[in-house]
Amino acid sequence: MWFGKKKKEAPEKKPVVKDDSMSKIIDEVLSEQAAAKEAAMRETAQSSTPEESAREAAAAVAKEVGNPHITKLIEDFYENQNSDTFKTVLDALLTSVMLVPMAPVPNDNSDKKNVQFRPGLVTNQDGEKFFPVFSEKTQIPEDYGKNFSMVAIPFPSCCDLATKIPECGKIIVNPFTKQFIVNSNIANAIAQGNQKQNEKKGAMIEFSTPEPETAPLVESVVKWFEKTSEIKKAYFSKMKNQDKISYVFIIDCDNHQELFPQLIEHIKSSKIEMPVTLMLYSQLKKIADESKHINQIYSK
Repeated sequence: MWFGKKKKEAPEKKPVVKDDSMSKIIDEVLSEQAAAKEAAMRETAQSSTPEESAREAAAAVAKEVGNPHITKLIEDFYENQNSDTFKTVLDALLTSVMLVPMAPVPNDNSDKKNVQFRPGLVTNQDGEKFFPVFSEKTQIPEDYGKNFSMVAIPFPSCCDLATKIPECGKIIVNPFTKQFIVNSNIANAIAQGNQKQNEKKGAMIEFSTPEPETAPLVESVVKWFEKTSEIKKAYFSKMKNQDKISYVFIIDCDNHQELFPQLIEHIKSSKIEMPVTLMLYSQLKKIADESKHINQIYSK
């Protein structure tokens, strides 16, 4: 077999780096997958170490991962290898969750509360290391899989992880059957795109003081509030969400399903052209009460 596990060597005693970017990504994935396990533990009063919890949660998620279509697409690629069939496989990978072999890093301090995990790289006969991912459990040999926890990770995040490992730049899909290799240039490009996407997802909504020219809009809306008995109170602010600017009315009302469309029509009829967002006070109560930029403009 072309690929195999690297022979065991005496472990080098190095301190475990707890705050490196690769470790953070792995920890986030394991934490997400352990959430359901943690909730179940509260109900059943079971006890286990963080390592055991992470392993069990990862195993439960891994059972649900299966991408037989990727295996078929790779087979099609072998029959007709060209840029189109390669791209077809890559496109399918980009939207798929893969199984990644993870093993706990030995900790000399026996600190079981801070277990670190690392991917189990594979090495070819020339000593070249690859980051392995599996499209489904049937692709994992039993003698190999028993040494690792299989963690379900979206393929773009796999690229992100692989690019954080200095001695490994390539990703190999299903290394023990029909392999599909993603070179370092492609992995880097996917990782960069994934990081930008995560930055957008993690962007916080920012509120700031609205400009003076918004006064006509506020006055018009407040007059409408006075004629509407269901509205109890309202707030107003400027909002930035993922680089998009709008002016937000936060409204405490009884029946927003009917009131929101009516309010939108009122704003349109006032011919004041400003990007406006409507939100329920119940969803932003804490922010509305504490933010210095959100001004109360109406109250009964």
